[in-house]
Amino acid sequence: MFLPTSCPQILVLTEPPSAPQGLYVVNTGDGTIELAWKAAPTDPSRPVTDYIIQAMRMDGDRGEYSNIGTVNGNTLKFDAVGLQTGLDYMFKVKAVNPAGTSVDGAILEKPIRASKRGED
Repeated sequence: MFLPTSCPQILVLTEPPSAPQGLYVVNTGDGTIELAWKAAPTDPSRPVTDYIIQAMRMDGDRGEYSNIGTVNGNTLKFDAVGLQTGLDYMFKVKAVNPAGTSVDGAILEKPIRASKRGED
């Protein structure tokens, strides 16, 4: 009878990851806003597999954030494209793993206006 001398460790994900931090605008122009952020704090039991990027238009009544893209957990930037120039937007980034989505997200400190290139 064969008995292993050691058993491989099995990582069980029981909690969603922590939220990313420090969302900021890198560049704007032509209906595009380039965003970047700092990675969610690392914890081997809560690895990040993806980031969800959300946006909210700030025209009239405040709406809700809606998903505008997803990037893999190693990517820390995103180009929000197809934005309506002249309107202000708020952005949020949340971290994801197989156990779920971070409760909080990195939120832009203030709205940013989508502009045409050279119109900042």
